[in-house]
Amino acid sequence: MYFDEISLSENSKKRLGFFMKIEEVQVAVFLFLCKQIQAKTLFDIGANVGFYSLITRKYFPHIKVLSFEPTPETFRELQVNISINPGMSNQCYLFNSALSSSVGVIDFVDYGDMSGRNGIANTSIHGRTTSTKIIQIDTTRLDNLKNEASSCCIFKIDTEGHEVEVLRGGEEVFCSNKCVIQIEDGHGKSQSEISNIFDTYGYTKILNVGPDSYYTNISTLMDPSARLHLFEESVNFMIQHRWNLNPTI
Repeated sequence: MYFDEISLSENSKKRLGFFMKIEEVQVAVFLFLCKQIQAKTLFDIGANVGFYSLITRKYFPHIKVLSFEPTPETFRELQVNISINPGMSNQCYLFNSALSSSVGVIDFVDYGDMSGRNGIANTSIHGRTTSTKIIQIDTTRLDNLKNEASSCCIFKIDTEGHEVEVLRGGEEVFCSNKCVIQIEDGHGKSQSEISNIFDTYGYTKILNVGPDSYYTNISTLMDPSARLHLFEESVNFMIQHRWNLNPTI
């Protein structure tokens, strides 16, 4: 389906089925947002093994990708997945660090096995078990990478509860560029705070899909008919994939 013609490590192949089960619609919406805004840069924040980075490069090889994954084991899988897709590795930059509101070193909860639950200890939405371990990871601010941003950026932010701090560290980037942001805020812990930050930055929520919300400061996407058309295209793309009709974007 979506990942035809994309090579993955054996460990990542095992994760793909679960990923598609929970994010099939989001991926389709994300791809059509890339198309609609003619995105030039993707910030994949909480990249895990790189599914969003890879699918974006598959359909939009001109987009520069910056992928952030702080878990050491998961980062190695991300490196492998990018390296075994040589046509996608150009203009794809990998960072073994987390984005936050400050630069430093912080405690990070590692559940092992490239878990999507891994996250910064003091904001994690997940409880700890006897199998979890605490490691130290590096953090930086998105605004420290402002020169990597383009006039039109797309973001995927999935940091298991650290989303507020990511946003606080990127005010200049978010306010100086045209952006669309897919952010996981459905856990509810900081949903209102996320919404308030976006209001301050001049962003509007345009869609909800499962636990993910979509915010933008691009006026054309705020029109209800444009949003409906976007969702219709995305669902049609998803259905044609299920029927193996090889749709294009």
